[in-house]
Amino acid sequence: MIYLSDLYQKIQEQSEQFFPSFQVSEFSEISQSLQQQFDLLVKQKQLGLPIKSLLASNPLLADWMAQLEQLIPGLFKPNKKLYLDYPLTVKLLVNKKYCHWLQVPVNLAIIRNRIRLLKWAIRSPKLNWQDRIKLWVTCEFLKLNPNELAITICAFYPNKLPKKVIFNWNEKEHKKTQKFLQTLLSDRFVSSSNHSLKANSFPSYSLNLDEIPEVSI
Repeated sequence: MIYLSDLYQKIQEQSEQFFPSFQVSEFSEISQSLQQQFDLLVKQKQLGLPIKSLLASNPLLADWMAQLEQLIPGLFKPNKKLYLDYPLTVKLLVNKKYCHWLQVPVNLAIIRNRIRLLKWAIRSPKLNWQDRIKLWVTCEFLKLNPNELAITICAFYPNKLPKKVIFNWNEKEHKKTQKFLQTLLSDRFVSSSNHSLKANSFPSYSLNLDEIPEVSI
């Protein structure tokens, strides 16, 4: 199985020579730690766990949580079954003989009968390589037309208001991302055969979208 961390390492190794348009890192380790705390708070609140003491100890995160609720209304309403960090797994065929299995975590919701991915992070509001891979994997997993998928990105900053942007996926970007993955994970870049399986090997994964209620965003 190949995860985002594996892809991150491959991109770092090859970005300058093969993938100059894919930005790898934007923020410091301090920002990454803050992002982890932010994600944890969102999950805890979604589960109905107490977070008051955590918010009281970090006013910045308290502000972000309030702003996130304004940007994505209904995110924290009780009995709303959203898939947070839900792992989606798909097959990527790199040649006629071998394939790789990719697994990425996504925040998934249904808005007006349309699948949408959600992302809140300390970052630029521009679409990055992780977003593209998550969109590609979601399309492949759910067998969606790329034009049927979108992602809502809420970009947060330590010293200014957050920005919400919605990106609609499309066939051109879908094919471009698939080609990027195939190049990145072709035989000359793969150092471990543990990530590869025969092309006719098919692990079974499923997701019942009928169980997900619609949310207003």
